[in-house]
Amino acid sequence: MKSFYIAILVAVLAMSLVKADIKSDLKKLQKVCTEQSKATPEELNTYFGKGMQKQDATDAVKCHLKCMMEQNGYLKNGAIDQEYVLKIFEVIPALQDHMKGIAAAVEVCKNAKGVNACDTAFKITDCFINTKSGKLAIASY
Repeated sequence: MKSFYIAILVAVLAMSLVKADIKSDLKKLQKVCTEQSKATPEELNTYFGKGMQKQDATDAVKCHLKCMMEQNGYLKNGAIDQEYVLKIFEVIPALQDHMKGIAAAVEVCKNAKGVNACDTAFKITDCFINTKSGKLAIASY
């Protein structure tokens, strides 16, 4: 029984370290994308802090989204990598029972197009977060 608890403790610790690495990597990507997009902290705080509302998405924020999506592998050559995105969401335990809806949301949103690459990334994101499954996926990520 004691070894069972130790195994659980090791598993929890390992998951914590992976999450810490993911958060660290995400912070690095955010810095790179903030510099590349020229988005100000105020613009990003307004957009993300107010629930990612369309009216708060400046051109710089849209380019920040594009950069983050490209750096994470979600967006390639201006289009969603649908297979990769679904693989990422599939490994999140809270989303296991919702993959059909998430796949449907990605299918619908993958065709969103904007006036340029940054606007396209924004339109895809906006479409996805405005679906029930997309909201759940973003909240779980």
